[in-house]
Amino acid sequence: MRKVIELNFANPETWAINGQEFGKETFHRQVEPVLPENLSDNEVQVVFPDNVVVITYTFWKGFTQEFIKTIGYENIFQKVEFKTSSDKLTRGLLNEIE
Repeated sequence: MRKVIELNFANPETWAINGQEFGKETFHRQVEPVLPENLSDNEVQVVFPDNVVVITYTFWKGFTQEFIKTIGYENIFQKVEFKTSSDKLTRGLLNEIE
């Protein structure tokens, strides 16, 4: 079963998100509360709004570090799919996961 988590930001016209603390906050407020308890039988898709065309390294680092702390490094690649406004942006972000 796939759980879809659609991220929302205060300003619906936001086109860029940045800041490590904002990345952590976004994870804890919008993702963590709705993550399935058992990922072995579930997958998660995290969807960024289409209007967000810039996701800085600092935001992504804060967001994914908290994700990894919660579900583990391997699960972030095996059980989580990220969807952004473009395939190019998504591929670039995936290459930056530490």
